[in-house]
Amino acid sequence: GKGTVDKTIPRGTVWHAQTPQTFFYKNILEAHNKAREDNFMGTDDASLMERMNWKVSVVRGRHENIKITTPLDLFLAELIMTRNGRR
Repeated sequence: GKGTVDKTIPRGTVWHAQTPQTFFYKNILEAHNKAREDNFMGTDDASLMERMNWKVSVVRGRHENIKITTPLDLFLAELIMTRNGRR
């Protein structure tokens, strides 16, 4: 429902999507062109590829691989780098 938990799913079945996402240029260009043509707004490049019925593979990443878009993100990235001795 709206604003409520409907069901808790096992964590082992969930993946956290990270960027950058990589695809063959020809395929991702076609997916973007088709989305634009259909006025479709995907959540990310992977959603455009899925919409074309192309497989999207998963690669293990690290939780420390964060996207920096806000001042808080930058602060957290600096903490991670300091902790890992990379500063």
